[in-house]
Amino acid sequence: MDTAPTGLPSAQPDPIKTTAGVLYAELFSRERQADVRTLIVVLHGDAPSGFTDYQYGVAERASAMIEHSAVVAILRPGYADREGHRSDGDPGSTVGDSYTADRIDTVAAAIGVLKTQFPHAKVIVAGHSGGAAVTANLAGTHPGLFDGMLLVSCPCNVPLWHEHMKSLVAADSWLPHIESLDPMTTIAHVAPRLKVAMVVGDKDNVTPPTLSRAYAAALAKRHVRTGVQLVPGGDHNVFSTDQVLAALMALSAGLEPTP
Repeated sequence: MDTAPTGLPSAQPDPIKTTAGVLYAELFSRERQADVRTLIVVLHGDAPSGFTDYQYGVAERASAMIEHSAVVAILRPGYADREGHRSDGDPGSTVGDSYTADRIDTVAAAIGVLKTQFPHAKVIVAGHSGGAAVTANLAGTHPGLFDGMLLVSCPCNVPLWHEHMKSLVAADSWLPHIESLDPMTTIAHVAPRLKVAMVVGDKDNVTPPTLSRAYAAALAKRHVRTGVQLVPGGDHNVFSTDQVLAALMALSAGLEPTP
């Protein structure tokens, strides 16, 4: 789909076909495909309601602020938005059980399709909460697929996070056995050249800053440099904040342009 330049980013439905099914996405861009130099893929978090829309607003703002960009907000497998759009697949029970290898591979395939559409672009994946866990696992299971990643409110140690959530809600659904991949394990294969930024609210009681800091420390052992930026007073829902947009802009500016 070739997008014509306009005064504001244009939102266009952009279903992405993979061998595992179709993922619904919305594309925001003011550029023609050949002129896009930064492709940003936005992944939302787990949504107990099964519906999620906030990723579209983040994508629209990012596209407006980052020059020569295209920003694609993807509905993760099985999820739907309130307009009735839905991606193929099973969203799981939204208790951290959907970061499985098959779902990770489906999102990776979708990113691969997008890369063919924007061949001159560097690629950043920005994920929030469960979407951040998916992003981190993508970096470990498909090294080299993208050039930068932004992890926001990341449950980057899935077993430890599960124990934390069980202590908060005391729900039987937060059982110890899940099939999700753990970013602290898949980190062993993260490409050292990957550019990484991390943001979390300093008052986040869902995915506490300690989880992000531990993942950043593990990245440092692989010679991947990053830091954890705290949003003062921020809770778990900081994905739409100015601090996150600023981190995304800085990450984009730090990537080497594609010839």
